[in-house]
Amino acid sequence: FTFSQLLIVGTLTVVFQLDYLMTKDLGFEDDGIVTVFTPWRGEAQDRKRLITALQQEANILDMSVQMNPFLREGWNRSFITYEQGGQVLSMDINANAADTSFLSFYELPLLAGKNYLANAPSDQVVVNEALAHAMGYDDVSGAVGAVLNKDQSNPYTVVGVIPDVHFQSLHNDIEPFMLRYTEKGRAIGLRIPMDDRMPSTMGRIEDLWKSVYPEIAFDPEFLDDTVARFYQNERQVSSLASVATVVAILISCLGLFGLISFTVVQRSKEMGIRKILGASMTNIGRLLSKEFMILTGISFLIATPIAYQLIQNWMSGFAYQASLGWWIYVLGGLLSMVIALMTISTKVWQASRANPIDSLRHE
Repeated sequence: FTFSQLLIVGTLTVVFQLDYLMTKDLGFEDDGIVTVFTPWRGEAQDRKRLITALQQEANILDMSVQMNPFLREGWNRSFITYEQGGQVLSMDINANAADTSFLSFYELPLLAGKNYLANAPSDQVVVNEALAHAMGYDDVSGAVGAVLNKDQSNPYTVVGVIPDVHFQSLHNDIEPFMLRYTEKGRAIGLRIPMDDRMPSTMGRIEDLWKSVYPEIAFDPEFLDDTVARFYQNERQVSSLASVATVVAILISCLGLFGLISFTVVQRSKEMGIRKILGASMTNIGRLLSKEFMILTGISFLIATPIAYQLIQNWMSGFAYQASLGWWIYVLGGLLSMVIALMTISTKVWQASRANPIDSLRHE
């Protein structure tokens, strides 16, 4: 039962953590977002033709052209330098480029400054709080006007600061992020209605895609699917742990049932005498189950510190964790107790119905 309790607590932890990962607020509006990726080497004119056609569709609620979708692994990394207190410092950051509708598309408010403009100089950038703080600005508005140099060249001027949001999986903490303007992004983000119009809207988008790229398969990517892929390993662990837990519980129950059956045979005469003297089924059940429940409790005491260490090691792989306190271990112990009690009760019920004369006739 010690091993069973380890698996029960472990499975509960994985389930609660996975639910937390899938439901946590990412900090931006992620409902109904689908992305289509135009070919890297495709003609710019074809991309513009597709964008224009999509902009004319009434059921497409919003659109943004980006180099990479906001929630995606494998972003571009940039090495930047900046001045602070007369010193030239550096850091490695995440970088993306998008059109001017990027902030409104994801409903990202500006904490300070303004958005870059399409007709403004191309050196304007918007950064997140993490980058502003990393540069030494406690008040993020102080970062507006700061100059960032990329690879010892290409100076960028910070014109706006947005809140910290999760643009990567929750395995990682929020990292410094810089956004600049481009109209040549290959990823077209679309916000579509998530109601009965969704199938026809997706069908229309596919038709427009095929009219521009007839030889390239239409392969849209829903944001929900992207999030699910982030935690595919955790889903597999959850499934395997669930199966292993069920198997371990079954084996434990069979072993416990065998032990209680052996005990019933060994103490059949004692139970017969007790029944003749007026002992109830509850009294007999308490008599038989007491030592087994004590053993189950001991297994709980053994399993808890081991489970705690294993859970802490696994949870350390996440920058953001579900709030799981002592109750998760108590819940696992209670479930084990209930399972053990149900197993014992089955045999106790059978023993209590036996005729005491049968066990005493040879005495």
